[in-house]
Amino acid sequence: MLCFCGCCREVTKEGNKFILGHSRKKIKSDPILCSCGCGNYAKPDRKFISGHNRKGKPSPNIGKTKETHESVRRMSETKIGRTKENDEGVKRQAEKMTGRSPWNKNLTKETHKSVKRIAEYMLNGGGVFAQSFNTQESHKIQSDRMKNGLSVHAASFIKNPSEPQVRLWKLVSKICPYVYLNYPVTHLKNTYSIDITIPKLNIAIEYDGSYWHQDKEKDLKRQEELEEDGWKFIRYINKLPPIDKVKEDILNLLKV
Repeated sequence: MLCFCGCCREVTKEGNKFILGHSRKKIKSDPILCSCGCGNYAKPDRKFISGHNRKGKPSPNIGKTKETHESVRRMSETKIGRTKENDEGVKRQAEKMTGRSPWNKNLTKETHKSVKRIAEYMLNGGGVFAQSFNTQESHKIQSDRMKNGLSVHAASFIKNPSEPQVRLWKLVSKICPYVYLNYPVTHLKNTYSIDITIPKLNIAIEYDGSYWHQDKEKDLKRQEELEEDGWKFIRYINKLPPIDKVKEDILNLLKV
């Protein structure tokens, strides 16, 4: 008699249903068709193939934005400004990926059949089919998202801000925790990116270089709008202060 655990081995001891030690194994059931109706078999003891239980149903996240759902807003805020300098998780991931080559390095249609098949498909109408989903409506949706803060959020992940800005951010990080680079802030319908922020203290620190901040009237209007929302500004122009000066300026703002 074969072992009841499904290992397909024969039980040698008469009267036993299992080979010694196999009784604790999960008994495999016969495969059944996926309940979604795709015609493929699910894994043993499963009703659906992975991901097929929501087939044909809308995503539960459709329509959820940080403006309408508190959970999305909180998740968005935890991601902003995370770098390997100020977040242990990002640092570990960066160290893990250091020295690794991308999976598709050196893949060409001359050396790999899968790449060749994709290239032929795109040349024989697949490219036009994919482009058919890129409609005017989708352009408008993406444009609205970029205007409503997505562009500034993306800017918060820029890996090459100005060198003085990075040096100033490192100085402030030695004084206060939770310091962010290129932090997005929304005032009414306008979304701005602040050079360096301490959100928990509502402190904004700007480094005005002679090249990047030539429009002083625009900078002043932007600052006035954000000050209406409770932000307090510190500006340094064309020169990085020593750490003692930065600390003194922050403490003076907290006394106000």
